[in-house]
Amino acid sequence: LVLSKPRDDMYGQMNRYFLRLTDFHGAFQDCFGLPAFLSLYCSSSEELSRCQAERHWALLSLKDGAVDGFCYRIISQHHVPELIMCSFDSLADSPESKSELFLTIDVIETLLRSGGTHAANH
Repeated sequence: LVLSKPRDDMYGQMNRYFLRLTDFHGAFQDCFGLPAFLSLYCSSSEELSRCQAERHWALLSLKDGAVDGFCYRIISQHHVPELIMCSFDSLADSPESKSELFLTIDVIETLLRSGGTHAANH
């Protein structure tokens, strides 16, 4: 996922995240973090459609970013698997969230595959 065009839905949200970083002119310095994941996944937007779009984008970036055990270790240090599993029940209860539910299942599957035995034991 690359946000290179201002017309992309998430371009403004990501710019706000990185422009608020005052050190190093907005360059993200923590290479062992998940930039903007929590603020997007736990969106505080007043519009429901905006919240869903941000959560969808956060899940897609997580799915694309979890490629090996090292990535899984960083993801688990930020308690992302627990967060995703806690929100799973609310998605299963809502009939209009089926696409997000299926994406969440895909992300969990990707995390299990990339994390190996650490993910299975987690």
